Amino acid sequence: MVRIGLKFINFIFLILLIATAVVYQGKRAWSFMSHWIAPTTSILSTNPIERTAALSFHQDFGNFIHFFQTNVPEQATVVVLTAYPNGIEPIAFADLFQYFVFPRKLVFCSSLDTCQDSLQADPGKTYVVYQNGVPPQTELPSLHLKSFNDSLGIYIP
Repeated sequence: MVRIGLKFINFIFLILLIATAVVYQGKRAWSFMSHWIAPTTSILSTNPIERTAALSFHQDFGNFIHFFQTNVPEQATVVVLTAYPNGIEPIAFADLFQYFVFPRKLVFCSSLDTCQDSLQADPGKTYVVYQNGVPPQTELPSLHLKSFNDSLGIYIP
């Protein structure tokens, strides 16, 4: 008959105790980390440009880039007004915004008056970015505003 010693029973008890603690802590860690894992997996499933926009600035900007790429064809000319203090930061910087919307051609102007050549060159392929109420619809009667949210949108032909 095999005798089981007290040291062996203590060893088995210790192993079971450690296994229980690991399982319990793993479950707690998973419930804690799941708040960050779910948004991260949604970001990782987007295209690289949208993911860069979301991770560099915020998820809402990444969603706007998706909205922009969906609604503006690649051969379009996009007019962006820059001469006002409440512009959206990533859009206000020409090179940065060009990175997110390439291969579309961007034209940065201080007002619609200075952009008349771009607006009239190819009216069917010219889009205008709407930011915080600028430009108002009254200045672009031939274009239709497609809103992304209250502060961002695109005037489309």
